[in-house]
Amino acid sequence: MVPSRTSSLVVEGLMTWTGGSAGVEYVDLLPGLAKYLSNHRDLTLEGLLENPPPRVGSVDVGYDGLAVVCKIVFGRAGLAGLRALLSAGSDPRTVVSTAARALGVSPAELNSMWRKECGVR
Repeated sequence: MVPSRTSSLVVEGLMTWTGGSAGVEYVDLLPGLAKYLSNHRDLTLEGLLENPPPRVGSVDVGYDGLAVVCKIVFGRAGLAGLRALLSAGSDPRTVVSTAARALGVSPAELNSMWRKECGVR
């Protein structure tokens, strides 16, 4: 079975990680993302993929959040991990489990890693 098309948020996340968004560099997007996630402690990656919040100013939680996932996956699993993520299809549960598998962690551990990388303490 061939997976459905790549999640648009994963594609946009990759572009955001490598080129920024709304005229803002990737690293400069993280404080706004961290603030949003600090105020929405119940948001998971799966929930983000299912129902991304609308952009507010330069903060696009979907794009910025998935940019962080792309960075983590590439940093720890290399190009093979990133290819797996891009080939995971568009089902939120599958995208998250693929990313977690590439990193050798559970989806819950991935969510914790993600929040920490976003700057949420």
